[in-house]
Amino acid sequence: MGAAGLNGPLGPPGPAGPASPGLSFVMVAVDADGSLTLPAGSQSVTYLARVEAGRGRDARRLDLTLPPTTGAANRFVTVRKVDNGGAVVVRTNGEALEGAEHLRMSGVSNAVRLESRYEYITFVTDGTKWFVFAQGK
Repeated sequence: MGAAGLNGPLGPPGPAGPASPGLSFVMVAVDADGSLTLPAGSQSVTYLARVEAGRGRDARRLDLTLPPTTGAANRFVTVRKVDNGGAVVVRTNGEALEGAEHLRMSGVSNAVRLESRYEYITFVTDGTKWFVFAQGK
């Protein structure tokens, strides 16, 4: 087998693709039950969830609902528990949730529960259902 020949000339450049808004993140503190809202634009969000401390039957629970999948595509949505009090329950807005088996609440297929300080879960969506991208402490 002989030596490789010379490369031919380069062809013309292809058309430029669409401009991307880039990847940016914002942190939002949340300490009340309710729906999580996404900021305007394309920013991904980390919600820092703080639960008022309680003990035993007085332990507080923070109930959060993810935004609708239709407006959340191309973003990371993270919920991080930042204290030792109570628990944080994160539900979808009625959409399916995939990939959260060991954090899933018993009998509920579209919610997860965070109980430990610094526990987090990151969601992504394809516009129709939510997927767990990452979870941990």
